[in-house]
Amino acid sequence: MARSGHCEMLAHGAELGARVGYRLGGVTPDRSASVTAQEAQVDYRLGTESVDSRQVWFLGSGVTATHLGYRPGERLTAADGRIVRDAMYGIDRATGERIRVRTERNRQARIAAAPYFSVFREACDSAGVELRALWSGRNLAAQLRSVERAAARRNGTVVIRSAEALLRSNEHAWELHRIWLEQGRDVPAPPVRFDRREVMRRLGAHHRALHDAGEPQEFNGTVLDVTLGDEDLGRWVWQHVTAESARMSATGNAGYEMTLTCPKSFSVAAFIADPATRDAWLACVRDAAREATDELMAKVAHGRTGHEGDGQKALPIRGLGYGATVSIESYSRELDPHLH
Repeated sequence: MARSGHCEMLAHGAELGARVGYRLGGVTPDRSASVTAQEAQVDYRLGTESVDSRQVWFLGSGVTATHLGYRPGERLTAADGRIVRDAMYGIDRATGERIRVRTERNRQARIAAAPYFSVFREACDSAGVELRALWSGRNLAAQLRSVERAAARRNGTVVIRSAEALLRSNEHAWELHRIWLEQGRDVPAPPVRFDRREVMRRLGAHHRALHDAGEPQEFNGTVLDVTLGDEDLGRWVWQHVTAESARMSATGNAGYEMTLTCPKSFSVAAFIADPATRDAWLACVRDAAREATDELMAKVAHGRTGHEGDGQKALPIRGLGYGATVSIESYSRELDPHLH
């Protein structure tokens, strides 16, 4: 019966708990609360019908569902919230161990691009140098493009690692030139020098202007110290964002979210039908979701075993069942009847 659908990856990271919580309980947890408090908010709504009309059921089959503790066909209770979260976070319920999750530096640690990029552009214009010709390496060239695109947007920001890499590469080139001159080698100087102090001065002036315009500037919970001069203020901002970039966060694939939609005529018919038949309409949607998911997983569910890399390739193996939950929503974001 499902008319159409789409599937997207659920990634590990700070947003995973909120997204899983919304699907389970129909509520986006308060992100300022502790993890325990967020989970309590979800479980309360999950187990109290008077609070939320949402109904959530287990789906699945085979060894996978059994190992995860899923009970296909049964409705979730408040006590089941932990089962679903453990599956999404990759926690083995038998041992309590978590699968190894890849980590990466914080992508949200970003710096204002325009004041930074303006120093680069003006220095190159003054030296008669084409900015893009300075970096031929793939990574640095890509980082320059990121900075340039961000600088073209109003209050655009760029990952601080990109900004630092470009600035440091120029400083390193000049340091190598100094060493070579001390060794008596006749080598040409780099075509242009970027002034880090000027970058900091413009960065500080940028955030001061935003602060004076009524946009509070806060970094890692600390309010901007406007008593500092522009250069010191820029360094203060740079140091705070750099410290934030050092924080590691989980990344990679935690699972998938699949959305299945019903024909509009079905949704309208369900809403105008006798309220006494409400459970029958919901059961129809649930059964259709189960059949669609069963068919999809029978075709695509698989794992891999062995080593990938160093000239070797991991071998694909057929999946032994799957584990999922299905939650039914009644309205679109425009509040139209829309069972999905």
